[in-house]
Amino acid sequence: MSEQLVAENFTLSGATNVTGIRLWSIQDTAAAYRGSIYWAIYSDLGGIPDAVLSGGTSSIVSEVATGNSTGFGYAEYEINIAASFNLAAGNYWLALHNGDLSDNSSAEMLWSTTGGGSADGRYLDSTFGWVQSGNEQAFQLDGTPGGGGGTIPEPSTLALMSLALLAATRARQRSN
Repeated sequence: MSEQLVAENFTLSGATNVTGIRLWSIQDTAAAYRGSIYWAIYSDLGGIPDAVLSGGTSSIVSEVATGNSTGFGYAEYEINIAASFNLAAGNYWLALHNGDLSDNSSAEMLWSTTGGGSADGRYLDSTFGWVQSGNEQAFQLDGTPGGGGGTIPEPSTLALMSLALLAATRARQRSN
C-alpha cells in the first residue's frame, strides 16, 4: 500500500449506503502509516478496476494496534475510514494507498490478506496497468442496504442471524 495503489474486488447484491471502510494492515512500525489513506471505489470492467466512482484522501483515520503479529517483526493494525457514498447492486473494487497518491515511499505498510478466497487482488503498475497480485485483501464495508446506518453483515453472519430469528420465533410459538 505504500508504493502502489492496491485494489480488491467485491460484489453488492443490493443498493447500499456505505458509511465506513474497515481494513487491516501489517506494518514494521506504527510510523509506517503516513497520516492519511487514499481510498477509491472503482467500477468493474471485466475483472479489473475501471472508473473511480467515489474516493479521496482521508486524514481522519482510526488506526489501532490489534495485538497480533506476523512473527517477522510486523504488527497488525485495524484501520477505520469514515465514508459516505451510495452504490447500486453490482461488482466493484476498493483501492487503497498509504498516504497521498504522490507518496511512493517504501514505508512497510501492507494491506492484510485473508489467506483464502479467489486471490483477485490487483496493484496499479505504471507500465502494465492493473496487475494481479495473487492476494485476497481483508476489508469490510460498514453501512446499510438501501440506506441508513449500521454494518453490512457478511453472508454467513446474515445466515446465522436468520437461523437465530427463526429459532426464537419457534420457541415463542411453543410457549404460547
